[in-house]
Amino acid sequence: MNKRSLSLIFGVLAFFLSWSGFGFIFGIPGLIFGMASLKSPERKKSRLVSGKYLSYVAIVLNLFSISMLLATIYLEIIKPLLF
Repeated sequence: MNKRSLSLIFGVLAFFLSWSGFGFIFGIPGLIFGMASLKSPERKKSRLVSGKYLSYVAIVLNLFSISMLLATIYLEIIKPLLF
């Protein structure tokens, strides 16, 4: 397997796991493999570069998912205890 294929596989896994907050586990390696594939000597533009972009989207969705979880915890659990 080359770096582009690994980037795509990790990017897809990260995208599908991003709702749970565990997409970082696959998003960061997908991003690393995507960046490394662009620096390789056989630098051909192909659809497999989309793994890098899927990893970006998955990381952003993970941040959104975790922020919504923290907001819900604050509004439903912590705030009623304070007042």
